[in-house]
Amino acid sequence: REAAAKKAEAERKAKEKALAEQKAKEAAIAREKQLVENYISHGKQLLSENKNKEAVAEFYNAEKNLPAEENTFAGKKLGESASALFDSSEKKSGTEKKFLHDEAVKFAEKSFEKSKEEPNVMFILGMDALEKHNYASAENFLRNATKKEPGNSTYFYQLGRVLAMQKKYNESLAAFQTSIKINGNFAPAHYNSGFVCEKLGKNKEALASYRNAIKIKPDYENAFMGAGHILAEEKNYSEAVKSYSEAVKINPSRAQTYQELGSCYSELKNYSLAEQNFLKALSCPDSTVEKNALTYYNLSTVMFAQDKKNEAFDFAKKAYDNKEKTSSEVKSNISYNLGLLNQELGNENEAIKLYQETLNLDSNHVKANTNLGMILLTKNQPDAAIALLLKAYKNDSKNFEVNNNLGSAYRDTGDFENSVRFYKNALDIEPENLTVKENLAKSYTSAKDYKNARLIYEELVKKQQTEWPLFFELAKVCLAQGDGNGAEKYLLYLQSKAPDFKTSEVNGLLAELQ
Repeated sequence: REAAAKKAEAERKAKEKALAEQKAKEAAIAREKQLVENYISHGKQLLSENKNKEAVAEFYNAEKNLPAEENTFAGKKLGESASALFDSSEKKSGTEKKFLHDEAVKFAEKSFEKSKEEPNVMFILGMDALEKHNYASAENFLRNATKKEPGNSTYFYQLGRVLAMQKKYNESLAAFQTSIKINGNFAPAHYNSGFVCEKLGKNKEALASYRNAIKIKPDYENAFMGAGHILAEEKNYSEAVKSYSEAVKINPSRAQTYQELGSCYSELKNYSLAEQNFLKALSCPDSTVEKNALTYYNLSTVMFAQDKKNEAFDFAKKAYDNKEKTSSEVKSNISYNLGLLNQELGNENEAIKLYQETLNLDSNHVKANTNLGMILLTKNQPDAAIALLLKAYKNDSKNFEVNNNLGSAYRDTGDFENSVRFYKNALDIEPENLTVKENLAKSYTSAKDYKNARLIYEELVKKQQTEWPLFFELAKVCLAQGDGNGAEKYLLYLQSKAPDFKTSEVNGLLAELQ
C-alpha cells in the first residue's frame, strides 16, 4: 500500500511538472509572438514615416523571433510583413519602389514555404509573376487567391488582367465582371471589361462599360478614348468626335487623340478640322517616328481632299521618308499615296515605280492595282492592265472605280461582253452615274445590242437635253435597228437645236433617210 501511494505521488508530481513546463513553453511562445507582433507593428509605423530600411530591419527582427514549429503563425506573420511592404511599394516610384517590392516578395516566398493558406501572399507572388511576364504562374497564384478569398474584388480584377494578357478574353471578362459585382465603384474594372468586350467583338457592351467607367471617374482619359474608338468603328463619327474631344480636355498633349480626331473629321469630310488636328498631333511631346509617319500620311490625304496637291505631296514625301518603323500595311499605303500624288502632278514614271513598290509590299492593294492598271492601259498594255484590275476586283468586287475601269479596259480590247458586265456592276454601285451609263451604251452598241443601247441613250437625252453627242449616237442606234423614223426625229432635233453640231454628218444621214 505504501509503495502504491509513493507511485501515485510521483505520477502527480510528474504531471504537475509537465503542466508547468507546458505553461512555461506556452508563455514563452506567447512572449515570442508578442515580440513578433511588436516588431511588425513598429515596422508598419516606420513605413508610414517613410523609414523604409529601418522598417525592413524590424520585419527581419520579427522573422528571427518566430516561434519554432508554429508554421501557421509564421506564415501569417511573414505574409503580414509582405503585405505591408507591398502596399507601401505601390505608393512609391523608382529605386524606392523596387526595394520595397523585392523585400515584399522575399517575405511572401518565405510565408508560402510555411503555409499555403494566405491569399494575400498568393496575390503578392501573382503580381510579382505578372511584373516578370510569367503569366501562367501569375494566373495560378491569383486563381488560388480568389478561391481562398472569393469576396476580394482586387484579386479578381488582377486575375482578369492576367487572363487578358494571355488573350483568354472570355475568362478575363468573367473575372472583371465578378470584380464589378463585388465592388462596382472601381472604374478600371469597368474600363478593362470594355477593353475585353471590344476584343470579343461585343461593341455594345464595350461602349456601356467605358461609359460606366466615365460615370465613376469623369476624368478617365482612356475610357473616353475607348468609347471614341467604338463609336468610330460603328461609323458614328460625330459622337466619336465628342468622346475624343473630352479626352483632349483631360490630356491636351497626347498625339494619338489628335490623330483619332483628325481621322473622324476626315470621315465627316470636315477636312479643315482634320488638318488642324493632324498638325496638333505632330507637335505633341509623345510623337514618335512611327506616329509622325502616319500623321504625315493622314495630312497628305486631307490636303489632297482640299485640292492642295503641292502641300499634299510634301507631306506624302515626309511620310515616305519616315515609313521604315511602321507596319507593312502602313508602309504600303504610304507608298501608294506618294504614287498617287506623283500621278496627279504628272510624274507618271515615278508613280509607276511607287505603285510597283506598293504591290511588292501588298500584292492585293486594291488602289495600287487599279491605278497601275489604268496607266498600263493608256500605254497600250491591255492584258497587263486587265490582270491588275482583275486582282483588284478579286479583293474588292464592290469597288466602283475597279468595276468602271474594267468596263473601260475590256471595251478598249474589244471584249464588249465583259465590258457590259463590269459597267453594269459599276452602275449597281452608283446607279445615277451618267458617264458610266453613256459608256455602257457605247459597249452595247459595239456588241450590236442596239435594243439596250437605245434604252440607255433615251434615258440619257431626257436628263441631258443639250448633250448633242448623245442625240447623234441615239440616232445612229435607231438606224442600226432599222428605225428610220426614230433616227430622223433625233437628227432633225439636232439640226434645229444645234445647227453647228457635226453639220455635214447630220445632213448626210438625213439625206440617206430621204
